[in-house]
Amino acid sequence: MIKQIEEIHEGWKNQGKRLTKQKKIILEIIKQTRSHPTADWVYEQSRKELPNISLGTVYRVLSQLTIEGLINELTFEKQRHFDGFVEDLHSHVICNDCGKIVDISLSYNQILQEFVETQTNYLIDDQNHEFFGICPDCQNKNN
Repeated sequence: MIKQIEEIHEGWKNQGKRLTKQKKIILEIIKQTRSHPTADWVYEQSRKELPNISLGTVYRVLSQLTIEGLINELTFEKQRHFDGFVEDLHSHVICNDCGKIVDISLSYNQILQEFVETQTNYLIDDQNHEFFGICPDCQNKNN
């Protein structure tokens, strides 16, 4: 993971993009978690390294990283979450009780994409699947 982040940093430098300390730390936080955090969580984590960072800066950096395709933004129940794993094609399963989001790999994603391309003549460059249910922890609480 660290190597991947260093490659991103090097790519920014080669493109003449400004690499701020805030952007570097926020990217590292997102890339090193699988929990699909909210901006508020990223803000709290980034304050451990940068005590004076503002929530507005966190939102701006998250927006920039999303536009650059380095992270994905997911919106569930009007709340934005961020996913640092954009390289592998995966779907999400979301708990309707606690809101937990988990990555799942589905072998049919490529087949489905090819089917849609054949049926529509579109060149599909992305797909997004979400499944909703009750996670095992919430199931156990309810029993």
